[in-house]
Amino acid sequence: MKKIPSSINAHLSRAQERLDEANRHPSPTSDLKCIALLLEGWKSIAIAEEEVDAWVEQMPVSSSVYEDVHLFRTAPAISQRSTVDGKIQESTYSTGHDLLLLQTSVQDPSSAKDESVHERGWDLDAFRNELGNKIKWTTMLIEQYKKLD
Repeated sequence: MKKIPSSINAHLSRAQERLDEANRHPSPTSDLKCIALLLEGWKSIAIAEEEVDAWVEQMPVSSSVYEDVHLFRTAPAISQRSTVDGKIQESTYSTGHDLLLLQTSVQDPSSAKDESVHERGWDLDAFRNELGNKIKWTTMLIEQYKKLD
């Protein structure tokens, strides 16, 4: 098997850095920053996974891999619970398009169409845990493929 492309390690490192940085931001005071970091980390690990698949199959990486909506297709949902007029309301961002809109909103909060992004009540645990698991899994997978040589 050919040597692992440096871009895979770069994407893996970037994903781990984003996860580590998100873990340093306490919730709920830094939720928007944390969401932005987790979404960036997800994009990096999704690219790394696609590049690993292409590397193993010795095929070129498809250009669609780098499209933002494509990168979020397997991402877990991010939800937010808030109280409106005494009733609990839950917003869920579960599709690639939803997560892309959320990413745009948290990167530039002044452009957010929905003011609720500024409120508390974000549930990021599942997303954070799945990102960590994907990083570990991809790292382990690469190590196993390296041993095959």
